[in-house]
Amino acid sequence: MFVWIHLEQEAMHTQGISSKTEVSSFDFSNSINITKIRQLKLDDIRRSYFFIFFIVTAFFGTGNIASINSFDPASVYCFLTVFNPFVMGALLMWKILIPFVIVMCTFETIQVSTQLSSKSLFLIVLVISDLMALHFFFLVKDYGSWLDIGTRLDVSATALLND
Repeated sequence: MFVWIHLEQEAMHTQGISSKTEVSSFDFSNSINITKIRQLKLDDIRRSYFFIFFIVTAFFGTGNIASINSFDPASVYCFLTVFNPFVMGALLMWKILIPFVIVMCTFETIQVSTQLSSKSLFLIVLVISDLMALHFFFLVKDYGSWLDIGTRLDVSATALLND
């Protein structure tokens, strides 16, 4: 996340905006002054794309997310050796939520440092995720046997990569 913040600061520096002195003086508790909010640029698409990438990485990078459903406490035994289901469940939830909190804090830092409305950035995120969903739904086939379900998506993905 530090590299993402540094990348955005360097991108702003190449555009002539000195962000390194401004980031240290930001007060995140105050609301953004509406007169300082700027219009959308092409760089905002990159910021939104990185946000989606890191959210997906946070979702799949936490290990086995099915451990919440099956309540597999193997990942919390190093913190708690006595079986206590409520504390273990809370630790499992923290394990899942911490990457999302880190990504959201980084995205908020970038949003404040670029002086862009969070509604604008989340609108771009919404459009990108809708396009991803449409792309996925156009690959879904409603014919064939149940045995072909896993292979049809693999064949469609391979055909897309070969094009």
